[in-house]
Amino acid sequence: LNRNLLSNRVLVWIGLISYPLYLWHWPLLSFTHVIGNRVPSKEVRIALVGVSFLLAWLTYALIEKKIRHSRKKLTVILLSILMIFSATIGLLILKQTWKPRNSGASLEKVVNAAGDWEHPKGLQTVEVNGQTFYLKKSASEEGILFYGDSHIEQYSPRIIELANRLVLNKSVYFATSGGCPPIPNVFEDNHIDCEARQAEAIKFASDPKITSVAIGACWNCYFTEQTNTLIRLGMTYDYFFLDNGKKVYLRQGNGRKLALASLEVMLKRLSATKIVYLILDNPCGKLFDPKTYFEGWRLGLEGVSVKEMITQTPFDKEQQILRNELIEIANRAGAIVIDPIPTLCPNNNCMVLTNDGIPLYKDGNHLRPFFVRNFADYIDIAVESTGN
Repeated sequence: LNRNLLSNRVLVWIGLISYPLYLWHWPLLSFTHVIGNRVPSKEVRIALVGVSFLLAWLTYALIEKKIRHSRKKLTVILLSILMIFSATIGLLILKQTWKPRNSGASLEKVVNAAGDWEHPKGLQTVEVNGQTFYLKKSASEEGILFYGDSHIEQYSPRIIELANRLVLNKSVYFATSGGCPPIPNVFEDNHIDCEARQAEAIKFASDPKITSVAIGACWNCYFTEQTNTLIRLGMTYDYFFLDNGKKVYLRQGNGRKLALASLEVMLKRLSATKIVYLILDNPCGKLFDPKTYFEGWRLGLEGVSVKEMITQTPFDKEQQILRNELIEIANRAGAIVIDPIPTLCPNNNCMVLTNDGIPLYKDGNHLRPFFVRNFADYIDIAVESTGN
């Protein structure tokens, strides 16, 4: 192995530059992510690794070799000075004597909001035929199933809060997966395990110990044009209804109609034997995203600041239409509607910030844990009144 593989010239060369390669690749990848405010595309990441190899070789050839083989006392003195200088900077930052450029109360509020997420913290995992579900267990064997995508996951802090208050009289299961809509035959090409997850969630809903099912999702993400471009990790999401093997896209032709009809059939079937709740969506859009309010550039002379944020925005009309349509579907199917809009959008004006200027959302469509935990009491009916 050593003679035929590890002593290969290419591998030996990589070994020689391995430490500067380690030093270079991570700052390049990290800063590209930070400056672009998202994970860079695969092509950019590959190019950055290539640049890392070039810089690592130059570092090895022009700096490391010369320092390593230098016999000059000046080299040791300069290295010692650099080490002391670096340690001093670290100490000043640690003691907060040297303040960062990118600081300030407003900026801190926005930074804390971006990416704020807790699910599945506080829940235990449950394996169901190869699928991982989550559970908040109570003394009762009877259970409530929350089925959906990340817009159901965002409510887990509220469930945990109710459990801590000792008002949770049944176990709560989460059969969820971000970006996987709880609608039979609705998929997208990037989420390849969605079909299996849907099948197991519906099968689990039929278990006798499950007394009620609460179904919710980012309905706005799937059905409205305001959220047409869903980009995550450099991928564009485009959902379709699989009609006898044919993809009928939700934003084109008959796909929306087929998908909503499929949702209604599922709700009606479950309502025949269970208490079923349809959880409507919270408002979504760019104005809710705290990252929208950054201005400036991290590497610029002025650094990053936060421009004035709006405190509320009118409830989008297209999302209103979808909400009304879902209410009608729930009524026809015998499901109970859980509607967050009266709480989030009083008088049809949707809250973006608290009275203290703290963002309610972590991005353009997910509520933050602190708000859900303390104020999303509209969800309580699903866990407090079942079986009464």
